[in-house]
Amino acid sequence: MPLISKIRNQRQRGRVGELFVALELETLGYPTSLIDAPGCDLIVNINSMALRIQVKSAYPSRYKKNNNNKRYTFSTSTGSAKRGLGRKDADVVCFVASDIRKAVFNVIPKKGMSKTKHFKLNYFNEDNMFELSWKKCLEKVTPT
Repeated sequence: MPLISKIRNQRQRGRVGELFVALELETLGYPTSLIDAPGCDLIVNINSMALRIQVKSAYPSRYKKNNNNKRYTFSTSTGSAKRGLGRKDADVVCFVASDIRKAVFNVIPKKGMSKTKHFKLNYFNEDNMFELSWKKCLEKVTPT
């Protein structure tokens, strides 16, 4: 049975994405803590400083025979007012394509993010994208 059929609850789907990202970061040697705070899901310890990560998980909106048509839509809003994710919430966002278990990191812009982000499947296809995008974020963001 496909993973998408087993997980019916939106909160559980998000938690699976958070655990996936935490596992991958730990595998790369980064101490990671799962937290449940508004706008922030993970804290990564980098040289005794905290880097805040918001994890966003999505399944493709279309399941067609042609996998290149897959499109992932991520809700990047937070809070009860549903405002766009900003730097006061987290430093980095990680977009997880849950069905293929791939993820990409992006620095949250200082002006904040739009409330939704859309990516096609090829956005996640580059080899080692998880590690490469993580290292790029570390070059751009200073932990607090």
